[in-house]
Amino acid sequence: MEENKNKSVLPIIIFFGLLFGVVIFLPNLKAYLNDAKVVSVSSEKKKETKKEEQPVKNELIYDFNADMSLTEDSVTINNFNTANNSLTFTLTNGRTTILNNNEKFYIELYDQNNLLLKRIMLYFEKPISPNEKVPFTFDLINFKRISFVKKDINDYPYVDKVLNENNMYELTCTGKNDSYIYYFNKNQELIKTKYTLTKTKTDDIAYLDQVIEYK
Repeated sequence: MEENKNKSVLPIIIFFGLLFGVVIFLPNLKAYLNDAKVVSVSSEKKKETKKEEQPVKNELIYDFNADMSLTEDSVTINNFNTANNSLTFTLTNGRTTILNNNEKFYIELYDQNNLLLKRIMLYFEKPISPNEKVPFTFDLINFKRISFVKKDINDYPYVDKVLNENNMYELTCTGKNDSYIYYFNKNQELIKTKYTLTKTKTDDIAYLDQVIEYK
């Protein structure tokens, strides 16, 4: 009888022992979980902060006037002139190092509503020495605003080429009234270029002018 009584009491003792252990260690468990949560949130905030610290490139667009001076990365363009259906200006290398075509500088011409009309890359026929001034001349178009920018490969979206039935890679660039198709071999070497001018029904005269200019 005494043995049966001891057996019935044993589960009760084990239960209260486990309950006592949970009560004792519960604060420590709670603290551990809170610390893990803080570490996780802190890491996430660190990632977000790092992302926000990355510089954002802003391209400034200005109302055009002949007396303006625009500077990008210590390179300046000024002395603008729009006479004789030409846009001319002077580029000055304000650096202490030589400027060459490894860097790509552009002027971008806009209408009054900031619609991009033309983007022109400034090609240097020879390296430009520090403080050297070089004149540039381009055909004049009717524009109201201008931007002077430097661009690299990160400023352009990645574009993949398509393999056609002739085992050549095609890259198509489409404009409002025309398109270019560039053909490359498997070594990424340009083989040929196809130009297509699309007639617009709303402006036959402009289309004819484009054809004459292209020929």
